[in-house]
Amino acid sequence: MNEEAMEILKALKAGQELLIAKIDGIDIRLAKLEGEVRAVREKQEEQDKVVDILSVRTTRLQARL
Repeated sequence: MNEEAMEILKALKAGQELLIAKIDGIDIRLAKLEGEVRAVREKQEEQDKVVDILSVRTTRLQARL
């Protein structure tokens, strides 16, 4: 294989390694975002339960009036 072809292959390999590193970075950021979304959903579920409890209490208080 001639030297020019070797240089092209080296450049292609370097580009491929760069893309792999970028994809790995995206994977890490995606995992972090998934965790944050999960935490937000859990917090929202907790808040929904509180709203339901307060709604029931409000209805009971209004019935007493």
